[in-house]
Amino acid sequence: AFSQLPVSDGARLVGLLTGETIARWLAATYAIGKEVNFNESIHAVLTHQEPTTTHAILSQSATVFDGLTRFEAALHQGQALLAILITTTGGESDPLLGIVTPTDIP
Repeated sequence: AFSQLPVSDGARLVGLLTGETIARWLAATYAIGKEVNFNESIHAVLTHQEPTTTHAILSQSATVFDGLTRFEAALHQGQALLAILITTTGGESDPLLGIVTPTDIP
């Protein structure tokens, strides 16, 4: 099962669609008394993203230690880093090559 889905607008990464984001969108929809539109655009749902950064981007040349350091640094800042997205050079406009989540760490 997938719990995080990277979303791009063309070549640029715009966010991470998570179960929590979808839950916030559903709650907001119910709170204003609207019927849930399951054909809603991802862009509209992403307006309910987590208020803090949920992902980091690293280049394909980054080491496992670099990734572990990013997860640990987020924890020390009181944040939950849900995923590290791997791109060619670590840029938001690079093609997505992979994703690493905390569950990938043994």
